[in-house]
Amino acid sequence: MTLEMVSEMTDKDVTIIDAAFIEGAYTACALIQGGYKQTDIDAQLAPLKVK
Repeated sequence: MTLEMVSEMTDKDVTIIDAAFIEGAYTACALIQGGYKQTDIDAQLAPLKVK
């Protein structure tokens, strides 16, 4: 399955970001657990985006 298919099959909010997989997932999970807002998480993931 692709991420797009998975995001369509769930009732939860899903944000797909083109970032390095392991580093991006780890960073996002740590920030979500820390209670950060979406804008803060996006700012932290920006340097990890694949160009």
